[in-house]
Amino acid sequence: MSLPQTDAPLYIAGAWRAASGPSIDVYDPRNEQLLAALPSASAGDVHDALTAAKLAQRDWAQTPAAVRGGIGRLNRAASRETSPG
Repeated sequence: MSLPQTDAPLYIAGAWRAASGPSIDVYDPRNEQLLAALPSASAGDVHDALTAAKLAQRDWAQTPAAVRGGIGRLNRAASRETSPG
């Protein structure tokens, strides 16, 4: 059995982009067959993500607690709707 190759993108600063790090091979431990080659983030990708998170946190901190709580409740409800079982 093999899994399809993917370009699983990264979501950084409100936009999707391809990972620019080296791919990571994933093997089946039973027979050492290559299952997939997954993309990974480079140091630059991580730096960009951390910078974006730091900037976003400033805006989030200025958002009223009632609004943040409402967003949290919406996220929890959405996650319950999409969870199996």
